This record gives sequence, structure tokens and C-alpha cells, in this order.
Amino acid sequence: MRQHMFGDVAAAEMHALDMPNAWNAEALFPANIHRAATQALESWITAQDAFSRKHILNNFASSSDGNGDARAGAICASPSRKHPDYYYAWTRDSALVVLEVIAWLDNNKLDYMLKDELKQRLDDYVEFTRHLQGLKNLKYGLGEAKFYMDGTAFRAPWCNAQTDGPALRARAILAYAQHVIKQANGDTTRAHELFALVCTDLDYVTKVWMHPGN
Repeated sequence: MRQHMFGDVAAAEMHALDMPNAWNAEALFPANIHRAATQALESWITAQDAFSRKHILNNFASSSDGNGDARAGAICASPSRKHPDYYYAWTRDSALVVLEVIAWLDNNKLDYMLKDELKQRLDDYVEFTRHLQGLKNLKYGLGEAKFYMDGTAFRAPWCNAQTDGPALRARAILAYAQHVIKQANGDTTRAHELFALVCTDLDYVTKVWMHPGN
């Protein structure tokens, strides 16, 4: 009896799921409301995409910015300097931003001027990386979590290692190297310069990947 009752309930549920348009949005809402909501959402996504891209690029320090307290190629986690203070170049955050910007470069709809700007931002980031890799006497070596935007080591009380930072940075620069190769018609000179930075980070990763860390 119990088994039969549950069987009837399951059958009723399956029948409900088979009903045409049971969960169809246009069956729940009038067509004009559904269409207007869809258009509004698409319009918001387009506006938000442009807004987000603009502010991502604004977080890159550039040699043309005239910003004396930031080194070209540094990417701040946030322009906020108090409550909270996040005006630092975090290795892992910067790498994730760069991976996103590289994905933009593969969009054939971008105009050439914007592509040139993105490439300059990425080249600045590469040089900033080269600078950071050359710093001495860092507490955590390449695993240092963050740096001041002028490219000097963070020496304040809070700091800990973030050992995934160099791995993410290696991935980002490798992705840029692959883009450079595609655009260079077989000339790998620039790519080899980038591979050297990747190897430095990967060498660090091979030494710490089994260690507990953040």
C-alpha cells in the first residue's frame, strides 16, 4: 500500500513535468513583459561590460599617467587607499586581471587603437614582473603576496606568502606569449623573452608546490 501510494505521487509529478510550457517563461509571463525584461537585461549587461572594462584598465599604472607613486605595469587591487586600503599590486590578483585582458585581445571586433593600448598595458606588466623577480631580500621570495604600487617590497606588519601567485603569473605571461607568437608570423624573439619570466616563476613553483600555504 505504502509503495503504491509513493508510486502514484511519483507518477503525478512526472505528469506535471511533462505538461507543455509548465516552466516556460512566456507561459508564466505575458510575452511583452518577458521581451521587455530580456531587452533590459541585455542592455544592462552591455553597459556593465563597458563600465567594468574601463575601470579594469584604470587600475593599470601607465607611464603616460603621470602618477609618480606607481610604476608602469603595476595593477592595483583597488584605487581605495583607506577604509579599506587596497592600493597594492597583488601578484595573484594582477595575474587574473591580465588573463582577462589577454582574452579581450582575441576579440576581432576591437579597434586597432584599443588593441594597441591593451598590448602596451601588457608589455608594461611584463616589465613590472621582470622588476619584481629581480628584487632581493624578500621575506617570501617570489611568493610575496603584494607589493607597493611603485614596485618596492611591502614591509608593513601584515604579510604572508601566497604561493599560487607565481603560478598564476606564469600562466598569464605564457598566455600572452602565445598571443605574441600568433601575431609575429613565426618570429619567436619576443616570446623567448617572456618564456624566461615564466621559467623563473615555474622554478619557484616546483620548490614550494607541496608546502602548505595560501
